[in-house]
Amino acid sequence: MKEDLRVVKTKRAIEDAFISLIEEKGFESVKLVDIAKRANVNRNTIYLHYQSKEMIIESLVEKIFTQEVASFDVETYLKARYSRKKIYEMFLSIFEIINQNIEIYRIILTDQNLSGYLTLKMRKVKSFLLDALKPTLKNEIIVEYVVSGVFGIFRNWIIYDKGSVDENAKMIADLTLSNMRHVQYR
Repeated sequence: MKEDLRVVKTKRAIEDAFISLIEEKGFESVKLVDIAKRANVNRNTIYLHYQSKEMIIESLVEKIFTQEVASFDVETYLKARYSRKKIYEMFLSIFEIINQNIEIYRIILTDQNLSGYLTLKMRKVKSFLLDALKPTLKNEIIVEYVVSGVFGIFRNWIIYDKGSVDENAKMIADLTLSNMRHVQYR
């Protein structure tokens, strides 16, 4: 069932206000009353959609993660494990999604109070990959290594503006390809 357009617009106003306030003041200093004022909504309207500022950030992270997972077809990826082109295209797609949401990523990566969200996201990605592989220690180590490396490249790109989307997608494709050849598939 589609969400009411007014609800979508209200949530977007709340999320945008929240992001801009975190950028200005930091996560800890942002209060719901500040968000309501900035979003031009009543504080009770925020409570209709979110019980806390933590729920707002969780919603944003989950929305982005869902977009990324949708672009990451594990079946195609596993079948194309030796195809640099397919892996590159997948990472290019993920970079483009991140680029559309770069403000929220930058906030999560630079605000110490939000580091748990990055840890949670990494755990979800690892779990997502491991579900498609044989449950072996070797696979766990390879997935840990690849995911940590990929997140490191994303981090450098987001925080320090290192390389273009295309350059980073190519580097990650090469690194992933060289490591994923060693995993054991179901």
